[in-house]
Amino acid sequence: MPHMKDFFFSKCVIYICEHNNNGAMGVIINKILENVPFPEKSNPLKQHLLTNDLYKNKNKIFFGGPIFIDNSLVLHKTIKKFTYSMPLSSNISISNNKNILKKIEKKEIPHKVLLGHSGWAPGQLENELKNGDWLMQTITEDFVFKVPADHMWEQAINSISNTLGPGGNS
Repeated sequence: MPHMKDFFFSKCVIYICEHNNNGAMGVIINKILENVPFPEKSNPLKQHLLTNDLYKNKNKIFFGGPIFIDNSLVLHKTIKKFTYSMPLSSNISISNNKNILKKIEKKEIPHKVLLGHSGWAPGQLENELKNGDWLMQTITEDFVFKVPADHMWEQAINSISNTLGPGGNS
């Protein structure tokens, strides 16, 4: 929501990967890592992450969230032959396999490299939704992989306000 001021979550779009009785896990998909305003004390970690040789295409490294920031995940278009990926939908999968980047980049499969993830304890996300901290909506593969990161949040907010009609009330 626009009122969110937390420097990690302000104007972020999160793809919820798992939501069950144990809580929820998601990844921020619109914050390119080098643009995230880390607190000054975290800058050495950010520099370490950005200089990792594994990630050649720096504009595809995203800040997935503040949990396990030094662990990488790859969100990618689902490819049926990639058995080491977990499907999140019929079109989107996620993997933490170290060799997946080489295979995906060679085949030019749409993807995002994510460092870290976001998580919620049981009932926490539901409470934050009730408090109006987040808006939920369905998104498409095209939105995840084709909309420029710096336009995602605004496009998501505009699409919700357009469905609510004049005045923004449903």
